[in-house]
Amino acid sequence: PASSDMHCVVAGAGFVGLEMVEQLMKRGMQVTIVEMLPQILSPLDKEMAAILEKDLERRGVSVLTGDAISEFVEADGDAGDTIVKLKSGKALPPAQVTILGLGVRPDTKLAADAGLECTKRGHIVVDDHLRTSVDNVWAVGDAIEVR
Repeated sequence: PASSDMHCVVAGAGFVGLEMVEQLMKRGMQVTIVEMLPQILSPLDKEMAAILEKDLERRGVSVLTGDAISEFVEADGDAGDTIVKLKSGKALPPAQVTILGLGVRPDTKLAADAGLECTKRGHIVVDDHLRTSVDNVWAVGDAIEVR
């Protein structure tokens, strides 16, 4: 089908998911975002996220927050199309493309239990040299926050 006839579902409205939405929109595709949290871009405050959500909707993107994907079902009669079902019971229109832009949260419980300083969101606090709050312990990757 032509790009404008294609429906794409993007699961996850974080930075990766929204980058995918932008690219799909540029190609003229119909896009639905499904985000299980109550707002898109959870690191932002509610007011900022609401402005972005309204802008996406103004551009024709269907934004579904507070719901999650429960199942993928092959659509009847059209090979390759997928029906995305949500935990709320809603079934989305057939999608030709489904992208999982789901974030991960590092498990830093062991670090916190060992006495390393962690942020409220659970990231291990490090300095510019990746040193933690405990002597001779360094941390790297998605689990850290540099202060």
